[in-house]
Amino acid sequence: MLALISAAIEDPSDLEFMTQFYLQYERLMYATVMKRLSDPETAKDIVQDCVVKLIPKIPFLRQQKRCINASYVVSTVRNTTINYMRKHGRTDGRCCSLEGQDEQDMVMPETSLDERIIFEEQKDRLMQIWGSLPEEDQLLLEGKYILGYKDTELADMLGCKKDSIRMKLTRARRRAFQLMTEEEGDKI
Repeated sequence: MLALISAAIEDPSDLEFMTQFYLQYERLMYATVMKRLSDPETAKDIVQDCVVKLIPKIPFLRQQKRCINASYVVSTVRNTTINYMRKHGRTDGRCCSLEGQDEQDMVMPETSLDERIIFEEQKDRLMQIWGSLPEEDQLLLEGKYILGYKDTELADMLGCKKDSIRMKLTRARRRAFQLMTEEEGDKI
């Protein structure tokens, strides 16, 4: 790869910058490709294409902070990988159709401890304000999110049009959220 950089850049200061840039972000580039593709040879080709694409951007890259350059590299590599996959019609072995899969075959990612704690706190706050919500809001929220009713079923229960349920749910969620944040503000 360094030979490619040497051959593509004439200016010694640009050559030094791009060599250091490549050495600094090489692992990040390969890791980004390998998230989508498992073939190391293809990964080398994609990283090489990315380096060639980044050479004309040297003046821009020199002016940026390290975190911005890292984001720029990730975006370039990710987009180049996706374009490669589209062009070659590859989905790799990591993608599969969900048709014909049993529910027990699908592994759901486990939530982190922090996410579970936040969820429990939000659930507790919702339970505290539940009685303060209008009856229609309670009916809508419980029917949609707990009992799993469809919009048509909720519309029949409330005696309104199916198309108005979405807006009613939005307003009910907003009122619940507002009460939860007011409740939280009172405790601080």
